Order: sequence, then C-alpha cells, then structure tokens
Amino acid sequence: MRTLTQYTWTLAVAALAALAGTASAGDAVRILIEPPKDVVNVEAGDPGIDVQIVGQDAANIRVAFGDKKVEVSATDGELVLVEAPYKYKYIPPATVDAATSVTLRAWLKQTPGVSGQATIQLLPRRPFERLALVAAATKLELGKSMEIEVRGVRADGTSANIKGYKVILNSEGVGTVEQMAATVFRYVAPARTEPKYAGATAHLRAHIEGYRSVNGDLSIVLMLEAPPAAPGGSSPPASPPPSSPPTTNPPPAGTPPRVPPVQGEDGVLWPSGNVKLLVWRTKALKTDEWPTKEREDVGGPGKTLVARAQYHRLRIEIQRADVRKVELEWFVGDKKGAAVHIDDADKEGRLRIEKNKAGKTCAIIEVETPDEKPLILNLLLTTAKGEILKEEFVIQRGRDKNDDGKKDGDKKKK
Repeated sequence: MRTLTQYTWTLAVAALAALAGTASAGDAVRILIEPPKDVVNVEAGDPGIDVQIVGQDAANIRVAFGDKKVEVSATDGELVLVEAPYKYKYIPPATVDAATSVTLRAWLKQTPGVSGQATIQLLPRRPFERLALVAAATKLELGKSMEIEVRGVRADGTSANIKGYKVILNSEGVGTVEQMAATVFRYVAPARTEPKYAGATAHLRAHIEGYRSVNGDLSIVLMLEAPPAAPGGSSPPASPPPSSPPTTNPPPAGTPPRVPPVQGEDGVLWPSGNVKLLVWRTKALKTDEWPTKEREDVGGPGKTLVARAQYHRLRIEIQRADVRKVELEWFVGDKKGAAVHIDDADKEGRLRIEKNKAGKTCAIIEVETPDEKPLILNLLLTTAKGEILKEEFVIQRGRDKNDDGKKDGDKKKK
C-alpha cells in the first residue's frame, strides 16, 4: 500500500483541458506538487506513484508554465517527467532500513524563487503479502469466546510470527474483540440471552499498521447450541484457548464416571472436528523402525499425550476437504514467548504429508520430547479460502495412571 500526507489529487481531466485558458490569468508565483488522492505512504521497491506538478498565480488560479522549464528533485528515490508539462512519477528506492520522510521539490529554472514542495513518508518494503487469522474453528456458540492468532504470510505461502509491527484487528457485525498479546486476540460472542444472533456471522479483519494492503479476514458463524457429539468422544467444547487443554462441564450428580475412549481403528476425533488422531506410537530408542503392534491409548479428544518413551509418532487424518496446505508449528513449554518454529518441509522429518487408502490427507509427525517441559505441536491447516485453522497436540514425558491429562507427580504452582 502506498500513502502520502498533506496533499491531494485535485486536478481532473476537465481541469487539465482548462489549464490553457487559465494560464493567461497571470504568471506562476508558486508550484503545486500533487500526488494521488488518499495516498499516505510509499513503500520501498514500489513501482512508483503518479505526481502532478502545476503552477499557481497570485490569485490562486492554476496556470501553465509557458516557455519556462521546470526542474525537479527528490531527497531519496527519483522524480521523473512522464508526459510534459504536468505528469510526473515518483519512483522510491528499492530498499530502506527504516521509515523516513522524502521531500519532492519543483522550481522554474529561469526563476528559482517560483517553487513548491511535498513531503512523502517512505516505508520499508511490506513484511508480508497478507495476514492469516488462525483459529481453532470457524463456528462458535453464543456466550463463548475464542482466541485468534494473527500470522504473516509470505509471497511463497509460508506463514510466520509477526514481530516489530503493530497488528490491528476489528470485528464487523456482532461480538467484540479483546487484545491478549501483540498478535493474539480474543473474540467474544454475544451472550446466550440474545438468541437473535444465532446464525449470524462475525467478520474479523486485521491489518498491519501503516500497511493497510497487508490484511486478512476470518468469518465466524455463531450458533445457539454447541455442535452435536462427534464419534470417538464427547461433544466438542466451544474452542478453548490454543495453549490450554479443553475443559468439560462436570456431569450431574449420580452420573456414572465416563470411561475415556480407547483409540480404535477409527481414531479419536479432535474437539474441532477438523482432524482425527489415528495412531500414536512411542519408542525409547532413536531407531529407523517404529513398533507396528504396540501403540499408545489416547485418553480423549484434545487431551495431553503422556508417555515415558522419548520418541513419538502421530498419524493425523485431515477431515476437511478444503485444506490446501499443512504446516507444523512447535515450541517447548507453555510460555507464549517461547521459540516458535514453522516447518512444512523439515529435513529432520518432523512432518510428512501423504494420502491414505480412503483418499484423505494425513500428517505424519515424528518428534523427540524433552525431559521435563511439554512439547506443544500445532498443525496449521490453510483452507481454500486462505483461512488458517490451528489444531493443538501436547506431548509430555512421564506416566499418567490417573488419566488426568498430566504426568503423575505434577503439582500446580502456587
């Protein structure tokens, strides 16, 4: 996006035709330098913007320059004549290290005192081509909330954390947005006491400050009730925060305790319904072979995977047919500021994509877990519409005899 302050593009084609008639009103005593309307910033490496240069007499009437020659300059980049006498183009430099102001000047060679200038804000080249709003789902129950992470998407389609730029996210329509961190927001749906919003769509739109063309959006459909129960587990909760295990409401008094589903041939459907964990295998030694018979039992949808073995292999089936790209993000520990890695073609083989016999896309993840802290894996699913959905898998070294999603001996910090 290109922008420029203080001046507007005011001369229309009809005014250009009338210039010859106004020139006789007097000689130019000043020069007007006019970039396009609503252009506020110019990016380094941009093809350039049109600039109009015209004279103005003492009565503020636009006049021609007659036989006098116009000289021009720019403190950075180039200001060049495209078509005499009024059409010019400002061409910014290929790169700049930081935002800076550029002054465009024009004067008459025969009478240098007749001059004018304009100031352009020059920005470094845009850091990303567009933004992606990453969410656990695109549907949300009234009265619930959902975390949204904003990521930058490069020209090659890969995504990355946004650092050093301010992200602005707004909601159009229903609901509100709260900023949790630099690039993490929380969308809050209207209360359940307002059923009129059931079926409504919230449009979330984000952009980088100063780069309005670097933007992205996400649509969230609001529901009165949570989605129906999914095979292999209980009804999914309304999109828990990405870094926390999903929670469920306690059963009514007298209800027999639910036995967590054991992983079967069909696998365990994750809470969002977007992916299914088919197989989870572990081994203690770093060998080329994985056990074919022994496999770990998944306690339930979205639960932490706790095992004593050091090496883990997950086979995850993508349920959505509109997914066009799968990436892997991982970090150690539960801190938002921890190092994040994006991996869609890892030489170490952490992520591999293949089709199964049913024709569905499967993500094969092979990782080594640390001794103490949990390893958090996020599958980033890019849909045909450019939306990026995040599916979280947490792996922990240890034992989990009581099936509470935590390794035995863990204590809550006071």
